[in-house]
Amino acid sequence: MPLWLLVVLIFGGLLLIGAIIDWIAKRRKQRVLIERNNRDSHSFDEGYDPRNKDEYLN
Repeated sequence: MPLWLLVVLIFGGLLLIGAIIDWIAKRRKQRVLIERNNRDSHSFDEGYDPRNKDEYLN
């Protein structure tokens, strides 16, 4: 096996492994952000009064 082919295979394998690790990390981060958003979104609705506030000033 020529040396250049061995080097290409090693670097290609490292790039592939790095891409897979990066993809897993991004997917995990996105899932955490979605779960955090779903958990916190309920607190925004608590105590919200949809009526117009100007009604009480008159």
